[in-house]
Amino acid sequence: MKHTKAKTILGIVGVLTILQVALFCIKRLIFVFVARTDFSDHVSTMLAMSFLAVLFVVFARKQKIPLSVFPQRFGGFYIAGTCIYAILLISTPSNYIEGFPAIILLFYSSVVTPIYEELVFRGYVWNKLNAVFKKEWMIYCNDITICVVAFGLY
Repeated sequence: MKHTKAKTILGIVGVLTILQVALFCIKRLIFVFVARTDFSDHVSTMLAMSFLAVLFVVFARKQKIPLSVFPQRFGGFYIAGTCIYAILLISTPSNYIEGFPAIILLFYSSVVTPIYEELVFRGYVWNKLNAVFKKEWMIYCNDITICVVAFGLY
């Protein structure tokens, strides 16, 4: 059993490393065509994360890896919370003061990044660890510890 746990954790580290290297390479490829500024750095990260998120979902579907990020059934509380979030996001004053770059950066920081991280960490890492640790208390203790460390290192 230890071998399976270690193998799973090493697999997770491998996937996270591949994602980080791919993110770096995609950003560098973008900078071949665009001058590097603070804004272009954020936009290139957003584009790279979006691209990798789509590839990650396609890969997971082909490999039949569950990515249980969203609830099975969208309840009223979930829908209401999403609507409130969207209204607050749209009505943020910086959207109208700073212009288009602020809207892009707001979208990057509040939509793209959380979706990417949720897919990777809660969708993939958490599910992989749940498959290995069978006892409920071990799942929460080990999964949370490993996810926190992996997320911190990532």
